[in-house]
Amino acid sequence: MKLHWLRDNRYRLAGWFWIVAAVPTLLWLKDSVLWVALMSLYANAATAFGANEARRARKNSEVDSG
Repeated sequence: MKLHWLRDNRYRLAGWFWIVAAVPTLLWLKDSVLWVALMSLYANAATAFGANEARRARKNSEVDSG
């Protein structure tokens, strides 16, 4: 049952992981190229959330069509 929930929410969880990963990026990489690091984290989060929406849309279309 839990594995099913993880599989259904894997992209949402990945998106939140990248958002949470921004905190250590700000703390430990503040003297590096911070803008590039934050944009990379944002891109990963946005991709993960987008993949979650696509998965949900595909699942809904499969239910509607069959």
